Amino acid sequence: MKAVESGQLKSSKREDSFTTRGFSNWKNATTAFKKHEVSDCHKEAVDIHTLPEQCEDIALTMQRSLSEERQVNRRMLHVIIRSIKYSARQGLALRGHSSDEGNFIQLLKLQSETDPALQTWLPKECEKYTSGEIQNEILQIMGNSILRKISKHVHDNAYYALMADEVTDSSNREQFVICFCWVDSDSFSVNENLIGFYRVVLGDSIDSYHYLNSTVLSLSRY
Repeated sequence: MKAVESGQLKSSKREDSFTTRGFSNWKNATTAFKKHEVSDCHKEAVDIHTLPEQCEDIALTMQRSLSEERQVNRRMLHVIIRSIKYSARQGLALRGHSSDEGNFIQLLKLQSETDPALQTWLPKECEKYTSGEIQNEILQIMGNSILRKISKHVHDNAYYALMADEVTDSSNREQFVICFCWVDSDSFSVNENLIGFYRVVLGDSIDSYHYLNSTVLSLSRY
């Protein structure tokens, strides 16, 4: 009846007792209902009111779902990168004795208390970008970005110097430190940037030259 009232029913074999006048033959109701159930008029009315007005292509539906998933993945990756950047900036070790007890994972759990999407993301078994390999890769990308900026400063200014020195840490191991010192051409301020920190293995001049040479060559790529 709703299909008739809305003007959507096009069948020419529609039954008035089920569309406009109303059903009254209750003595033979069971037989009439079964006959009407398989009629073209009933099937058309069911299609009109059970199917959406416009069926969307399955490919478009899947594409929309994939797009939404990508947006969530991208936002979670931004949260992870910010957490790694914060830990590195504060000099905090990312991983502890177990994967769940490190500063990095605990920082993410703390943020998840106010971020429902992150709270859903963390229990995932895979593809959540929190493994040790991913952490190291993100740190490497950050390090390369910093070196690229330092290299640009050195190339853009006329006066600079390369400084290197060896120190012994608390575990009695020799560490080789390399810094760039450069003068800003506009403000004439002196800037020092750490660009390399290596453990000395051989402890001779050849070892030191190797570190200096590899560092300068790596900077020349930026």
